Amino acid sequence: MFEESSPYQDFCDEAKARGACREALNFSKRWKSLTFGEAFLQPLTGEEQVYWNGWAIWGVQEFLNELSSNLRESFFHKVVDPMGAFRLYLKLRELLSEEEDQILKLKFKGKLPTAEKEFDIDC
Repeated sequence: MFEESSPYQDFCDEAKARGACREALNFSKRWKSLTFGEAFLQPLTGEEQVYWNGWAIWGVQEFLNELSSNLRESFFHKVVDPMGAFRLYLKLRELLSEEEDQILKLKFKGKLPTAEKEFDIDC
């Protein structure tokens, strides 16, 4: 189980073993000496937000049941793309806590009205 106090490098090592893309792993090297919690608190530039968005979507799908509840929520907060949040919601909605459900819905609510209606999602 990965916790906020877990070394971020341990997560990256496991992500590499599970097939994470090289670009995402290279991006994450800058935080290898930090804990998971510290890595998530780092301020991000616009380009870094794009990386974190993809990294968060892949990471939460791959490690959902191996992340503490705080880390799970942190991953969901890093998702910035409405369509990415919507797809993640559709894939994981049966496994989400109420808080996680709301975090993702707020990411796409009102931004994808056709999709929301088609999938009958009550935001």
